[in-house]
Amino acid sequence: MRSGNFGNSKQNKKVKLLVVDDHPLIRQSISSLLDDYKSISLVGEAENGLQAVKCSKSLKPDVILMDIEMPGIDGIEATKIIKLRQPEIKIIGFSNHTELSVAQKMLEAGADFFLIKSCSLDELIDKIKGE
Repeated sequence: MRSGNFGNSKQNKKVKLLVVDDHPLIRQSISSLLDDYKSISLVGEAENGLQAVKCSKSLKPDVILMDIEMPGIDGIEATKIIKLRQPEIKIIGFSNHTELSVAQKMLEAGADFFLIKSCSLDELIDKIKGE
């Protein structure tokens, strides 16, 4: 039996998501896949770490899905900067690299989670929603 919403506004709040990846197809695909989820609101996209830092300040997302390997400021450096300025933003490291050292570097930079791009959509949704 499900309980009603007894003042828990978090249940009805949409998670504001910023997608950061240097590949337009990846960004557009993720945006398209998440469009059906009423609990997630895509607030923006960025193609590199510098844009991610700027967008995090102006868009104030709840969650950032952050690619690691990008030109200029990579996802690890962008994560360090964002977490220093806005520690309340949850960052999910997202990469094709399966090496433990890559995940470890991202987590040491301040990422809350690390996912490999071959993860399931359900895994991605769970991490975005904080489950």
